[in-house]
Amino acid sequence: MPTTPAPLYVLTGSPSCQVAVALRLGDEGEAVRCLQLRLDQVTPSSDVAVNGVFGAETDSQVRLFQAVHSLTADGIVGPQTAGLLGIWNPTPAAPPAAQPVIGQSDVYYENCTAVRAAGADPIRRGEPGYRSDLDADDDGVGCE
Repeated sequence: MPTTPAPLYVLTGSPSCQVAVALRLGDEGEAVRCLQLRLDQVTPSSDVAVNGVFGAETDSQVRLFQAVHSLTADGIVGPQTAGLLGIWNPTPAAPPAAQPVIGQSDVYYENCTAVRAAGADPIRRGEPGYRSDLDADDDGVGCE
């Protein structure tokens, strides 16, 4: 009785990360680690080393994936390859919302934005929380 071969790749399941830049041999970091995690997740017959280094093993796995899916097998993981893997997201995530810093006053600074606990008025010279280093035009109003 003939048996059905196991699929090379199972492109199901949600990826746990995303990449926003093309990756290639020699790259290192969290984006490469993301790629390796996803390759490991979708490749039942292979155990990809998840070490954040785009070395020969990762390159070989990427080229095989590209060839099987009729992509240019160049080893570069860009919009097509990462898109098929479900990890392509060239739009950076929004920065996290500013969190209050508890101190001596109800004023805190985050990225040169003066914020009061109950409003968003600029902080004026002489008021609690005023910092001259955040008053770029030296007009007595910080973070305007």
